[in-house]
Amino acid sequence: MLAACAGPDEPSTSDAEAVDVRAEISDGGLPSAPAGALLYPDVAVIADAARHDGVWFVLDGRADQVHRIGRDGSWLGSFAGRGEGPGELRGNARPIVVHGDTVVVLDGWGIHLYRLDGTPLADRRVLDDHCEVPAVVDMAPSPAGLLFVARCFERYGVETRWRVVVNDHAGTARTLVTDTADVTEVRFDRGFARIAGHPRGFVFGHTGEDCLGLFDFEGGLLERICHEWMDRVPVPKEFADEYMKSSNRNAGIRVHRPAHFPPFLVFRAAGDEALVYLSPIDPEGWAGVRLLARGPGGGQLVLPVPRAAAILVSGTTALAVWYEVDGTRIQLYDLDFQDLTAQPVFPALGLDRRDP
Repeated sequence: MLAACAGPDEPSTSDAEAVDVRAEISDGGLPSAPAGALLYPDVAVIADAARHDGVWFVLDGRADQVHRIGRDGSWLGSFAGRGEGPGELRGNARPIVVHGDTVVVLDGWGIHLYRLDGTPLADRRVLDDHCEVPAVVDMAPSPAGLLFVARCFERYGVETRWRVVVNDHAGTARTLVTDTADVTEVRFDRGFARIAGHPRGFVFGHTGEDCLGLFDFEGGLLERICHEWMDRVPVPKEFADEYMKSSNRNAGIRVHRPAHFPPFLVFRAAGDEALVYLSPIDPEGWAGVRLLARGPGGGQLVLPVPRAAAILVSGTTALAVWYEVDGTRIQLYDLDFQDLTAQPVFPALGLDRRDP
């Protein structure tokens, strides 16, 4: 059932302020929304978002709801919610994908499927061909079914490395790719195991490694996508010392001393098969994120989307997020990977109209 919620504040045509949407915050400050970003009072914390036919499905990680937002910023309602009934989310919800004409949300319990209008279809456990209850950290759609980044817990005495597991349309699970890392060593600088759909298959790997793998839909390696061009932020000695001290309290675990922070948090295929990367502005603190890509000259390029609390990319469109006391501000950007531009969708008409 769709829940009725307030939409964005309408921008005022008076008191217009000419604000360059590409202006960035000063170092050390929190990112603030540019003019034109619409305020959504009932959106709390955006955990992820996916786009289908111009409509954004925005996963609210605090409310355990999915909000629908139109191409023009119009509010189209919400569905799901927190609970244990049909279509309700049970915490730790992320990510959200659109698979064909079905919206799929992963949470700590399993997956929840909905029609595009929010009608619940099914609630299912994620299947794994190595164990009954896997740990699942990411998900991507595929023509073969849904792809999950999963591993088994040590107590089951089976494969504990991260794997890409497909849950196919026949209701069976198959491992397509197995991580080759040494599971007996803890490495902070490996980052997170992540997956993204790609026109030729899927991309899988860790956000701190030098290369990701591009695989076909059956798990065959097509090529390595490497990041020697990406800037790396060294880990300060004090940070590394404290990390080693706290980690070595666990007897029997080999811990690698980190030299660099992972350079990005997630990646997405956008444009002409090119990857874009969500990178933290300050790896030691939280000053927001920015979008990175490889520039024409082979070096690191910061795409001209303003620094934000979160940026979600779907195809050639980005949804940027800023949090305020009164709610969440959102702006959409059309990305052009030929001219390397980001054009805001909502016009920068000035300040939002607010009731006295």
